[in-house]
Amino acid sequence: MLDSKETRKVLEKFAKYVIQQSRSNLTRNNTNASKELYNSFDSEINASKNSIEVKIINPKYKEYGKFVDRGVKGTQSGSSLDGYKYTTKKPPVSAFIKWARVKPIKPRDRATGRFITNKQFGFIMQNHIFKHGIKPTKFLTTPFQRAFNNLPDELLEAYGLDLEDFIKFTLDIKK
Repeated sequence: MLDSKETRKVLEKFAKYVIQQSRSNLTRNNTNASKELYNSFDSEINASKNSIEVKIINPKYKEYGKFVDRGVKGTQSGSSLDGYKYTTKKPPVSAFIKWARVKPIKPRDRATGRFITNKQFGFIMQNHIFKHGIKPTKFLTTPFQRAFNNLPDELLEAYGLDLEDFIKFTLDIKK
């Protein structure tokens, strides 16, 4: 098996850059209320004989992160980069209730001017998102594409250094 020390360094740098830029995008786009998605990023590099795998996001938030990144089309408007859309099932109210607690907002009833509860606000948001969808943020896609476009040259160079070390090691053994 090839010692992939240099290759691993380049892939770790790649993952670190993608995570850092994705976190920055979440904060910049104001989609970082509870910081759960922000804190869910982690990188794992698995190298086998014929392939290299780089994981960047925690599986617990994979679905949620995908919807925030790629968007979900609502029943009346909105867009999704991957064709996700609401048809019959609405998003969970509990997520919006939790979000309302984290955000420093207190909506009012238009008719009476009184504050509404977080539960009422959750139902209002659920219906709004169901109708209008979730706008694509590309918080992960953009940094990944940017880093991936720069990766081949660095990876080829690093893989070449690893191959060179392997050949030297093999030749030293045969002497």
